[in-house]
Amino acid sequence: MTRKTKNRVVGRVLVTGILVAAAVGLFVIARLKDKPSKEKKSEKKDPKTIIVTNTVYRAVDNWESILQDDVVLLIPPNCGFKDDLQSLDRDNSHKIIGCDTMEGLWSVTRHLRKKELVLLPGELDGIPDDLARYCERIVRLGADNIAI
Repeated sequence: MTRKTKNRVVGRVLVTGILVAAAVGLFVIARLKDKPSKEKKSEKKDPKTIIVTNTVYRAVDNWESILQDDVVLLIPPNCGFKDDLQSLDRDNSHKIIGCDTMEGLWSVTRHLRKKELVLLPGELDGIPDDLARYCERIVRLGADNIAI
């Protein structure tokens, strides 16, 4: 190859490299614009587990709207309103879990690992000490203040 031919080849390779780099840069910029910003993510509510005792069930009127969020409702043993909750919203009935034993209730709570656990401690026996390891925040409702 002569010197002129080598210079042409090198020039073409450089131009091709610059064009490829520009195309990749434009592609990356376009993808970053399409991604939702962190502001939109902050609007999303934290995932919750709510242990629905008799008092909590009677105090809340809008179970349908609660089930629209990232929420799982756990029904302790001997609470007969599981079918009532599931009939309210058939599309979200998979978010309602009935437990046959208290041990099963706490096991499900641990395995779900939601960010927030909402419970009414006065109606639950044997609350394990290790729940804080599985939930970032535990909200203990009062009998006179049930706001979910």
